[in-house]
Amino acid sequence: MSGWIIENTLVAGVLAMVVATACRGLRKHPALCHLLWLLVMIRLALPPIPVQTPLSKLLEPTRNVAPSVTLIRDVANVPEAMEAIEKSPDEAPMITSAMVEPTTMQSEAKWRMNGNVPLVLLWLGGSLVLLWRQIGSVFRFGKLLRLAQSPSRVFLNRLHHTAQSMSMRPPMALFSHHVGSPMVWTWGKPRLIWPSWQAVDSVESRMILAHELSHLKRKDHWICWLEWVLMGVFWWHPLFWLARLKMREYAELACDAWALHINPNGKRELAHAVLSALERELNQQRPLIAIPAYGLGKIRMKRRLSMIMKTNSEHRNPRWATWAAICLFAMLLSGWKNRELDTPPEIQDLDARIELAARGGVLEKVGNRLTKAEKWPEALEAYETALQVHPNRESILWCISEAALKAGEPGRAEEALKEILKKDDEHRGVYVALAQAAAAQSKWDQAEHYLRQAVEHGAIQAHVFADNVFEPMTERPEFNRLTQTALKIERLHHQKLDLDALSEMLELAPKSAELWGKLGYQAIGKGDLERAEAAFSKQIELNPHSSTAAYNLACTHSLAGHHERAIKFLERAFELGWDDSEHMRKDTDLDGIRSMARFESLVNLLERENQLGKDINRAMSQKQYQQAAQLIEEAWSLETLDDHDRAWIHSKSAMVAYHLKDYSAAAEQFIASMTEANEVDASTLYNIACVKSLNGEMEQAFAYLTVAIEAGFDDASHISEDSDLDALHGDPRFDECVKRAGEIELLELLGAVDLVSFRQDFKQNLKTWDEGRLSKVAWALYKTQNWPLGAEAFGALYEQTDSGTAAYNACCCWAMAGETEMALQWLKTAMDNGFDDFNHMQRDDDLDAIRDTEAFRKLVAR
Repeated sequence: MSGWIIENTLVAGVLAMVVATACRGLRKHPALCHLLWLLVMIRLALPPIPVQTPLSKLLEPTRNVAPSVTLIRDVANVPEAMEAIEKSPDEAPMITSAMVEPTTMQSEAKWRMNGNVPLVLLWLGGSLVLLWRQIGSVFRFGKLLRLAQSPSRVFLNRLHHTAQSMSMRPPMALFSHHVGSPMVWTWGKPRLIWPSWQAVDSVESRMILAHELSHLKRKDHWICWLEWVLMGVFWWHPLFWLARLKMREYAELACDAWALHINPNGKRELAHAVLSALERELNQQRPLIAIPAYGLGKIRMKRRLSMIMKTNSEHRNPRWATWAAICLFAMLLSGWKNRELDTPPEIQDLDARIELAARGGVLEKVGNRLTKAEKWPEALEAYETALQVHPNRESILWCISEAALKAGEPGRAEEALKEILKKDDEHRGVYVALAQAAAAQSKWDQAEHYLRQAVEHGAIQAHVFADNVFEPMTERPEFNRLTQTALKIERLHHQKLDLDALSEMLELAPKSAELWGKLGYQAIGKGDLERAEAAFSKQIELNPHSSTAAYNLACTHSLAGHHERAIKFLERAFELGWDDSEHMRKDTDLDGIRSMARFESLVNLLERENQLGKDINRAMSQKQYQQAAQLIEEAWSLETLDDHDRAWIHSKSAMVAYHLKDYSAAAEQFIASMTEANEVDASTLYNIACVKSLNGEMEQAFAYLTVAIEAGFDDASHISEDSDLDALHGDPRFDECVKRAGEIELLELLGAVDLVSFRQDFKQNLKTWDEGRLSKVAWALYKTQNWPLGAEAFGALYEQTDSGTAAYNACCCWAMAGETEMALQWLKTAMDNGFDDFNHMQRDDDLDAIRDTEAFRKLVAR
């Protein structure tokens, strides 16, 4: 919330300066100036909206999260957020280990206090006091109005005549002894309050009456209510008071213009009426919902009188100017986008085949960083946007379920988990998470149903039932029964898993594919082939995508002499991804079908595929790229290639083309590898940037480099030193890319979403980080040119290690920050602790700020 307030203040402040400047040239159009200042007030008071501005990332503090909910799932069931394409260790220098990491699922949510409670109480107290005073003022003034009298017939005739000349209906009017000047009372139906002593037939009175009616004509009483409401929220905000003052000033000038429009020859009388009203207004107070005829104070009176006497102001807004102001304001709102959740502009320059995938990959990576920083609402928004690009992707759905639970939206978490349930063959981890989401919504019966399903599918983590979210269920008999069942399964699991133990576990968890598989293994070992066949058949029924289950069933049928069934399930295992041909050659369980031609054909096909992969990697490692190209062509002729295999072959083809300097072909193959895998790999994007650079396609190179960095390629040192990108050096965009990579690397290291939140706890963290963490943080800060923070980190590293090198690096950071005295102190400390590379000191650009000082020369001479 504080980020929204600061952000709105900055944007509205800039808008106020623009409006103030514009109003100097629009003196003849006070109504338009009033409208512009109204837009400033509206912009200041805009509520928090889902779309954030670039400032949101820097200004928004960590938000409170929902009550503690532990999202638990089996590691085996968690799909990777991004799958890295397999690469050989000896490939070209473009390939690095930087990959997009899967989202880290936190073990528990944390309550975090944002420290704003006293400020909130102060704001609320001020609002209540102001509201109480204004309500009291309204009621006191209302009592006085009960003593008011009906106006004279002469006044009513004048009122009707003036209103008719302004094309409006005359308001209700009252005469009162308790007001110093005419006013519009806006409580309930607007009424015109006229002082009893004020004449009704003079020229001055006619001018005042026209002025007052123009307030109603312009709907200023509606604006008065808006001010009254916003004051309860922004009573402490100087910009609100400035906008309100300017609006009232220009409203009075606009009403003066209306009065002069009705009576063009009444300038002198209107000026005299203003001065007379001012004398009576100085000591009179009235509620905010009353609009006095005059009363802006002495300071602005001179300018107002000058406007009346010398300037022919327009009483209406030019229609074109009004629409222009509103359109400009609308553009200001609609054009302000969330830079944290938007992909970089350069993403539009990518190949159309991977543009959407790149967009989703970047958004998923953004969500991962926000998750590490525990900014759950923002993370949820990023993942939801990524899901629009990759509908029903399981890794994103898992991330959404966690972020939604932590953000206090368990209903959305439940929706995502149900989508996973349609895809996940194991189910148990999904059911546990669904139970937590249901419990977070106080749906206790539904939570018990999901926990029952989790237990029946083999969830053996009994500690799940101790999660805080289930605490209200501890008195429910069914919950306690399920807890005892889970504990019993867990105890049996830690015993020797023989047939009896597994049979007992399966009575409690009959839908566990894993336990049925283990029972099948035990049955084969005991020679009970009928029981093994039943167990493996049940396993493949529960998990139809398991190649291992299909292979084990083939072995069972082979041992039982069911050769046709055996070869059928072996072929099925092969289709599901079984590729261990060496195991098939040695497995005695398959002896019964080994002589069959179909068996030999399957094994030969697998061996050929595996051997081709090894030969391609060997040719690449020996730099025999022509031979590798021939082997890759042969690999394309295989009949059993799946998407993963094709993606791998494309990546190898890309590397061969790179080494053969066919950079266009290399880029095409890298793109094809991601298209086949339907995944965005940050390293592959970086490699495309390299080959684009080598091919002289500068704009494309920058586009891919930018997206690669945002997608997770954050090795700033590698980027800055990679000779493949030499063509990009000298362009300011390259330095920005290196800096951005360093920032992302730093944020990943710190588990933060921005440096502002990191700085808040920086000094405290320096006392707790170990040497390895300190070193990484210090270098990351150095690479991102955060010199003072880097100096402090290197200083803390020196305190732990007494390393002269750490002290020298602290000296460099202080020198780059322009703190020469601190730099010289740390240089002396470095030399006292063994740093004696004087040649490096003389050449090091980091020390330029202190090299010409007398103190530096003395230290080096020493």
